[in-house]
Amino acid sequence: METFCGKSCNECMLKEQLSCTGCQGGPGRSITGDCKIAGCCREKGHESCSTCSFLLSCWTIKEKDRVPEQRLREQERHAEERRKLDERAPIIGKWLWLLFWLVVPGTISGLMVVEQVVEFAPALRIPGHILGLACNLAYAWFLFKLEPFVDRYRIAALCTVVGTVIVHAVNLIGFGQDNPLWWLLMIPAMAISYVGSYQEFHAHAEILRGVDAELSGKWCTLWKWFIGAPLSMIGCILIMLIIPILGLLIMLAALIAMSVISIVQLVYLYRTAQRFRSHVPEEPKALPEAVSE
Repeated sequence: METFCGKSCNECMLKEQLSCTGCQGGPGRSITGDCKIAGCCREKGHESCSTCSFLLSCWTIKEKDRVPEQRLREQERHAEERRKLDERAPIIGKWLWLLFWLVVPGTISGLMVVEQVVEFAPALRIPGHILGLACNLAYAWFLFKLEPFVDRYRIAALCTVVGTVIVHAVNLIGFGQDNPLWWLLMIPAMAISYVGSYQEFHAHAEILRGVDAELSGKWCTLWKWFIGAPLSMIGCILIMLIIPILGLLIMLAALIAMSVISIVQLVYLYRTAQRFRSHVPEEPKALPEAVSE
């Protein structure tokens, strides 16, 4: 018995195309084999389907003649996905790498508009906002460049543009927090920014599927921490009204968490960009011609 299902490997017309070494060493092997019939036999303790009492009513065994064709289609699908990845990886890696490096001038612009810095050097305020606006718009442009690969990047880019324009317009005009217009404009801007971050994080996760499943999952997990930290700060305000010391400690922890999350986000973006930039195209393999009956 060459196979678990009773088929003869020598009679298989797709054996050469699939480069199949036979059931025991190929799709039916114990650890990495993908044959459901072989897995079923091992699970039930049978050496072959012939000793199974459910043989006549088994739907799995009835599909045995279609298994080679299914494996061939799966190989072709995998080869097509690999071909697309070979074409897209350099482009994706380039735009993600530019996103990563925009963090440097963006951080500098943020420091230039900090209240303590503005008090010491008022002349830095307007250049800081202009630099920040330019960095954010460039960031949105790079996200737009990634839209052909994942639709979520387009939404993230649009949210980045809208949120950025509102925030910098409010700051340049000079609205203070005591002005109702500040709250009327900033709250929607913050909400839009978080929607954009949600779309961007999940776009990174989606573009990594089939490339790096572990890093893809980390992006989804990071989003939960990213949204959880500011929500916990809102809860801290309520706790401070009841237990001031406890609320202050929790708020401090939330601020530290937000800083750590920002660093982790930067690390993940670097790793994502490098994952595509270091991608090596697979050498095309010549498949044997189909054996005609």
